[in-house]
Amino acid sequence: ETAEEEFSILKLHPVKGAELFDGMIFNELKTVILQHHERYDGSGYPEGLHGEDIDIKARIIHLADAFEAMMSDRPYRPALSFVDTLKEIEKKTEKQFDPFVVKTFFEIIKDRPSVFIMAGYRIE
Repeated sequence: ETAEEEFSILKLHPVKGAELFDGMIFNELKTVILQHHERYDGSGYPEGLHGEDIDIKARIIHLADAFEAMMSDRPYRPALSFVDTLKEIEKKTEKQFDPFVVKTFFEIIKDRPSVFIMAGYRIE
């Protein structure tokens, strides 16, 4: 398989994950799971939703997932620093991330940095 084919398979994971919740009492989570890779500018997947068409909970999870990915070592790159991660998030606001969600996230960081320290993140 080529890298492109592998990425098309990877992009199915929100759909497959949402299908796991069919008929369960947690059915409301299906939308969040399905939309957690949608981007604010409409360039995400699987449906290419834009802005407010993306469930607010999915927009929050998308930012949290991206934050965690940037702060973690990956096979293709080392973890970014806390400051570099915030710069990257700021750079991608309105493209990848909802400006309101980013603003709220940054306020939490400013008001309660201990939350991130307790979660094991190095803030420096």
